[in-house]
Amino acid sequence: MGFAGLLVPEEFGGSALGCVEAGIVMEEIGRTLMPSPFLSTAVLAVSALSRGGSAAQKIRVSAEAIGGLVVGRACHR
Repeated sequence: MGFAGLLVPEEFGGSALGCVEAGIVMEEIGRTLMPSPFLSTAVLAVSALSRGGSAAQKIRVSAEAIGGLVVGRACHR
């Protein structure tokens, strides 16, 4: 459905929507108990990438995330 591209800027193939729209999607995911990596991929990984990634990383990883080829994960050390 393209949910992973909600927070991705348009120049990288995403929808360029905001946190309110992501929150609405998360609310519906929770309501239906859909097992989805939305939070880790579309919110955490995309946000980290937009803040600290190079242009080449943003192009490659954004396209892979939107296409469902990668799943983002967060880890704490």
